[in-house]
Amino acid sequence: MSDLGDTLSVRDCVVGYSQTYDSRDHDGLAGVLAEDCRVTMQGGRFDGTSYEGREAVLDWLEGTWPETPPCIHFTGNARVWTDPAGAGGRTDYLFVGRQADGTIRLTGAGQYRDRFARVGDHWVIEERTVAMLGHPEE
Repeated sequence: MSDLGDTLSVRDCVVGYSQTYDSRDHDGLAGVLAEDCRVTMQGGRFDGTSYEGREAVLDWLEGTWPETPPCIHFTGNARVWTDPAGAGGRTDYLFVGRQADGTIRLTGAGQYRDRFARVGDHWVIEERTVAMLGHPEE
């Protein structure tokens, strides 16, 4: 990163994705995705699928909301770096959700493997691979 501000902006993008998904905020979620972004799934029920372009990614993510209980992403162990192509990062995540009986349960874990693009004064997700460590239904 060119400075601490860029590093913090990339981290804010990762956190923004998690929080806007969890709160079902369409505009906020769109704001952290590049127009030509791509998301690829490794593991879990969507294993091997890819979504190309912001609208396709949003359609897929928002399509999961009706079947996804209220949830929170926890992200940590984040690394961010630069290379000639821009910025990249890897962030571990845990996904917890409220169950029908009111209890909280771990519902997923894995790693986001990201490429970021700079848009104006902030960074957005250009490419994301969601590498799932596991999923309770597997």
